[in-house]
Amino acid sequence: MGELDQHHPDDVGVVAALFLYRVRLAPGEVVYVPPGTIHSYVRGFGLEVMATSDNVVRAGLSGKHKGVRELLRITTFRAGPPRRLAPECASGGRWFRPPVADFALWTLSPAAPAGFVMTRCPATGPRLVVCCGGRATLTTATGEMALRPGRAAFVPDADGVLTVSTTGLVAVVQVGTIPGDTQDRDLGSSSTGGASPR
Repeated sequence: MGELDQHHPDDVGVVAALFLYRVRLAPGEVVYVPPGTIHSYVRGFGLEVMATSDNVVRAGLSGKHKGVRELLRITTFRAGPPRRLAPECASGGRWFRPPVADFALWTLSPAAPAGFVMTRCPATGPRLVVCCGGRATLTTATGEMALRPGRAAFVPDADGVLTVSTTGLVAVVQVGTIPGDTQDRDLGSSSTGGASPR
């Protein structure tokens, strides 16, 4: 509370933080935040993946406009900890399967801290690749691209197969569900759902 108050003096969002679950994520862990859920990042690096949305509303802890009426209209007031997503091993990496059909997340990192890994990415369709640590090289039929931490690249479906080489954590977000996925998904829009590798 003291740290939040130092960064956001005179912001009622500091008090609202008392009603939220505090969650610590280790590097590579993923949590799903459903639409209508108030959430905030306190510190660290996180990647938030959202379905297309035009209703991001701020509740506090920000110098930007806070839409209180809209916030009260769209917020789901339901108690319970956020849902951690368990990974499924695939193609040397890990799939994270959110309970919506909007997107899927695949991550890749070397087994050893100073290691290197290269594999064919199983994600299909349009893909967004984010280098979260180390160095990464992306290779498709159209060429090669190097990424350093904090950099991202869009890989269109037309580029075909994507091979990822990396010395650190790489996250690949694809539109739609995991290839071959037959599990039931909520096919409705997920306006604020996200998965965050840290």
